[in-house]
Amino acid sequence: MAIATEKCNVSFQIRYTSSIPATGASAVLKYRIKGSTGSYAQYNIASVTNGGTIEVPNVQSSGEYEYILDLTANGITAQQTGFSN
Repeated sequence: MAIATEKCNVSFQIRYTSSIPATGASAVLKYRIKGSTGSYAQYNIASVTNGGTIEVPNVQSSGEYEYILDLTANGITAQQTGFSN
């Protein structure tokens, strides 16, 4: 008998402000189950449109996650950390 594994897609928006027009924005999302000691899964986001929806496919399990998001635009990187469920 095969056991089905549950996977889900997670969507979110990235909104940012810049004193100059941002071109070529990209991001790297690292995430793992909150409180775990394992390594972070990494999802590279090649193109970020301000306010556009980002979808991270095939998240392996439900629960609360900790994340690190590095946004790079015009050669400058900003980092956001937090928790999500």
